[in-house]
Amino acid sequence: MDLVGDDRWDVVGTVEVELGDDVVLAGHEVRLGDSRDVGDAPGRLGGCTGVDDDVDVGIRHVRENGSQCSGVASAETGQACRRRPGTPGARRPSRVPVDGSIEAPIRSVSLRQRMRIGAHVSIAGGVDNAVERQRDVGGNCGQIFTTSPQVWQEPSIDDEEADAFREQTAERLEGPWLIHSSYLVNLATPKEDLREKSAASMQAELDAAERLGVEYLNVHLGAHTGAGVEAGLDNAAAVLDSLDVPEGVQILVESDAGSGTKLGGSFEELAGVLERSDRDLGVCVDTAHTFVAGYDLSTESGVEETVEAFDDAVGLDRLEAIHLNDSKHACGTNKDEHAHLGEGEIGEDGMAAILTHPDLRDLPFVLETPTEDGKGFEWNVGRAREFHGED
Repeated sequence: MDLVGDDRWDVVGTVEVELGDDVVLAGHEVRLGDSRDVGDAPGRLGGCTGVDDDVDVGIRHVRENGSQCSGVASAETGQACRRRPGTPGARRPSRVPVDGSIEAPIRSVSLRQRMRIGAHVSIAGGVDNAVERQRDVGGNCGQIFTTSPQVWQEPSIDDEEADAFREQTAERLEGPWLIHSSYLVNLATPKEDLREKSAASMQAELDAAERLGVEYLNVHLGAHTGAGVEAGLDNAAAVLDSLDVPEGVQILVESDAGSGTKLGGSFEELAGVLERSDRDLGVCVDTAHTFVAGYDLSTESGVEETVEAFDDAVGLDRLEAIHLNDSKHACGTNKDEHAHLGEGEIGEDGMAAILTHPDLRDLPFVLETPTEDGKGFEWNVGRAREFHGED
């Protein structure tokens, strides 16, 4: 086979696969020199196409005879290429001959899913603009509000916007997207009228998610305002069960900082609403909220203990996404104020432990970090990639 590359990619070797092996050629990177055999995990082994043109790390693009592979691997060998540092990505690199001195067959590879990281971005000017904003900060997944979160207002999204959002997401991002529900929603309230408003707001968001092709609707449980934890969880589950959840959309209950009578600060409260509900609910853990609620995420051992506590109470199979935020306040203070990654009380060691934990690292991470001190989402996306181990 001819070795090919271009100004963005270096040839680093070849990868051998069996004829007819099913190979996922998107969302993964090939790591050379690992002990996993190519044929051990059909459907996951092989290499990556250039679906993600954002990340300047890893080995991507397994090519067959000088062209990008896709779908099912049908060649005995494929070429592994690596992007040169500091060069922009390209979805379909041009073919330019390069030095073929390093083409020793590599029979043993391992795959690691590329990091899914993004931010909560604005939909100003149309929801489809969120895709470009996500790309601008280096994200490949993310979160949006579909309307102002401070008022009772249904999303206003026309068909053209919705179609553009879906098309651009499919072409330019890995996903998933989350929609964050209105701040006014209170599922746990004893007030029937507020629960009814909350249900109506969430139903409108679920319908919007279906139109946009968004996989998750994220919501806080809210506050029981004196009715008690058990009554609050009962109320929240009742509202959730009253909703018409479209196929392909899942409601995620978010962990809370646990101030006052707000629910979701403990993993047991999250488990409580999941157990009460007939819905297939998932969980989104906010690292800053969880930390100030009393779970120490500032050390590797603390992260491990927290993951075990979550698994015992809720189950890791229910964890679908992570809001990745550092905290300006100490563990157990119940004060919700986010900080730049590694610069808050969770710190660098904690962030690195979260982002490299084997049960967490492949989940989608969404930033809600501040824009201050000359740093915004782009800086924090880069920081997350560093902690994740991407060069």
